[in-house]
Amino acid sequence: MHTPGSERVFSDRSVEIYYGDIRDQNSIVSACQGVEFVINLVSTITPTRGSDMLSINVVGTANLVSAIENSGSVKHLVHVSVLGANDNPRERYFFSKWKGEQEIKRTRISYTIIRPSVITGASDRFSNLLGSLVTLFPAVPVVGHGRNRIQPMVVEDFAYCVVASLGRNDLESKIIELGGDLHLSINEMIDYIADAMGRRRIKIHFPFWVSGLVCSLMNIFMTKPIINRELARMLSNRNVTDIGVAKSVFGITPKAFSEDIHHLTGMNVKNATDHLFRNSDKRLETPKNRE
Repeated sequence: MHTPGSERVFSDRSVEIYYGDIRDQNSIVSACQGVEFVINLVSTITPTRGSDMLSINVVGTANLVSAIENSGSVKHLVHVSVLGANDNPRERYFFSKWKGEQEIKRTRISYTIIRPSVITGASDRFSNLLGSLVTLFPAVPVVGHGRNRIQPMVVEDFAYCVVASLGRNDLESKIIELGGDLHLSINEMIDYIADAMGRRRIKIHFPFWVSGLVCSLMNIFMTKPIINRELARMLSNRNVTDIGVAKSVFGITPKAFSEDIHHLTGMNVKNATDHLFRNSDKRLETPKNRE
């Protein structure tokens, strides 16, 4: 775990915590000792001072592979990449994730690579971004025409699939592309969220170059901008795979996006403002997450 204090997300205190930085191989060696299975979730699409996509998504992955190989105990590594990872250097995020996959493929340890589409849940950036825009603006800004399709997957379903991958010989050395139950456009997702909130909203569509200008301004005036060029590019591209993979490979039917946006119904102007402009990562106070 990188940030001390973030272990509060674990309700089960029997979880053993190690602090480290994936950019520093020495700091993660001890965490791999005596461990049989490793799940790598570390990634960034929003570079900050002292870290970038190369140092985390590529070099960090190489450091983890080295630590795993030196441990002598790890039997299987599940590496979470991203749907759309490719070898085009112009698409910096997708390229960095593809480069990270190449580090995984070089290992002598058994591995499985999972490429998910957008993951949604109470604390995710994407659905909270859309929810914030719906809350604050009667006309919701959308990059491009908004008809591009993505395949959002509820975080609990995704976590189940990741854990279910561990130790499966039939998934060794394979890349699994994974998504939710439907291919949805950004326009449709905004409509679902607005309906759940009981709001009526129109959409204003902007070309990608306008969003690029906005992202540049955010980088100047915000330490952690809620969206950058890479995220805008990701959301303006088609990002889908076979709907039946979760069922055929893992035996589950993913929950619908429209059934898992309850965390947004309690969003108010303060929540939305915090999320957009103050980068609050606090979960919204909904009946479910108060329990």
